[in-house]
Amino acid sequence: MKVHPREDRGVWEGFFSKHNLIVELAEWRTPYMHWVSHLDYVIGSASTTFYDSYVAGVQPICTSKIDKLRLAHLHDGAEEFNALMEFVPQPESVDEVVSTIVSNSKAFVMGEGIKEVLNKETNYPLSKSSISNIADQCILLTEDNKKKNSLVDEWFFHVFGKILNVVFYAYRRLYKKMSEH
Repeated sequence: MKVHPREDRGVWEGFFSKHNLIVELAEWRTPYMHWVSHLDYVIGSASTTFYDSYVAGVQPICTSKIDKLRLAHLHDGAEEFNALMEFVPQPESVDEVVSTIVSNSKAFVMGEGIKEVLNKETNYPLSKSSISNIADQCILLTEDNKKKNSLVDEWFFHVFGKILNVVFYAYRRLYKKMSEH
């Protein structure tokens, strides 16, 4: 199990201990994409992590419909209403969760509808290498800044040199006049 980064991990540990449950919690610093890539399913309430799950080739299963009162507490912008949820199984009982897993014994294959939503909302497949893309852009900006800075540096030293020449010229003239008197 992976605890949300903002959740208190101790609450879960206490719950498991109290009910004598053996559950392995992922190390809290483990990136979600590293953790999820070793799974067959992600089971939980609607979440943006379902996007990452699909990108990693892992089928999410949404448990939001199991609690019949949950819908009354959601606002229009809740994850349950995003476009991706059309493609996420949403069983209405724990038995249906088990049935979904048992009946889906073949490996997950991302359908075109999922790809379209991911492309529209996350720029998939380019988003799969977003960190590399950001790093590449930073390098380009750094190189551009070096070029600009070189021009600025050249201009600055050229102008600064001219100013120094004028100052030294004025100083020498002033010093020469003072020496003559």
